[in-house]
Amino acid sequence: QELARAAFVGYNGVYLDEHGINAERMVWEDLIQGLIERGAPLDAVLAYELKNEAFYEADSPPLSQTSGTVTTANGSTYDMAVAQDRVRMMEEGWLYWIEQLRGSILAIDPTALVTMGFFVQQEPNPVRQGDLRLVYLDRVVRESQLDFLDFHAYPGYDLSIQGHAENFAMLDSGSKLIVMGEFGADKQNYATAERGAAALQAWQVDSCELGFDGWLFWTWGKNPSDEFWNAYEEDGVVAKVLAPLNRPDPCAYGDFDFVRFNAATRAVITASSYAPGFPPQLAADGTQEYWNSYAGAPQWIQFALPAPTDVEAIVLTVAQNPPGRSVHQLWVRKVGEAIALVHTFDGVTDEGDILTFTPEEPLIGVDLVRVVTTYVLDLWPAWHEIEILTATPPG
Repeated sequence: QELARAAFVGYNGVYLDEHGINAERMVWEDLIQGLIERGAPLDAVLAYELKNEAFYEADSPPLSQTSGTVTTANGSTYDMAVAQDRVRMMEEGWLYWIEQLRGSILAIDPTALVTMGFFVQQEPNPVRQGDLRLVYLDRVVRESQLDFLDFHAYPGYDLSIQGHAENFAMLDSGSKLIVMGEFGADKQNYATAERGAAALQAWQVDSCELGFDGWLFWTWGKNPSDEFWNAYEEDGVVAKVLAPLNRPDPCAYGDFDFVRFNAATRAVITASSYAPGFPPQLAADGTQEYWNSYAGAPQWIQFALPAPTDVEAIVLTVAQNPPGRSVHQLWVRKVGEAIALVHTFDGVTDEGDILTFTPEEPLIGVDLVRVVTTYVLDLWPAWHEIEILTATPPG
């Protein structure tokens, strides 16, 4: 009722209004005091997380207003007609909220660590378009009193790990500790647990260079739903790849005979043509985006590999609507040899289909792979992903 009388609604009131802050403070004080009274081993608590995935609501007051001024719990006044003021209000609101709650927690549990979770913000790389949940992180990353940050980033969707780091505003963020508090492999993106395990290992290794310091997998045990591979499915291949016992250095690839690495992600990728906004690089970025040739067949896309590679399989994810007959040729060049046709796919294909070519023996010393679409109805040839799989880890 207090929040309703104020000009703050929903989560906006939780973060920006003094009543919301006091309510949150009471929750944490009651919880931790109750744990202490019951003799809970607080040393077993890694951290208190203020929110799992924090966001503001664009369609609730005061952010739904486009005029007038608002004074928030920190005592500052912001003009809702000015875009910069709106962003400043959200960022400074979180800074104040974090300061207040962390202080209350430490007054009861002086050795506690305090964190807060976020999913990716919508810029600078466009993502979550139309989502009314707003996240602005630049000042939270650089100025907040959080002991570490918890960012949630999953492979196989709209952003690469580099794109996630850019949208988390974490590049050049100094010494702030950052944990990837959720990452996992969606079965819609990875048809087998082995493919999911390979993607998760690469995601973790690549994230090290961008500033991530720790990881929490979604989920080690059985999931509430089965949309994501858990660690123990299909002979526990995900557990084998991620377990520190098997891979003590999370920033280095392990030696697992069931894991295959995608050499396409490090190739120089070119194409016969492409539509604006759909360049050939999107066919090897690990997301659901796609290359579109912007012209009728025949069209090609090719991958110049950074070093001679022993190729064990080539996996193509179809971007095609409506379904119908298509013909695709795989051409391969080995070091010192002319490019040669190694396989032709000819059949009915549909959006999201997986085409896999597995030679009887690995193709040794490949330095270039070209995919040529000679027929696909009256459509422009396109691919979501093209994977060139090898047993040799990158680098």
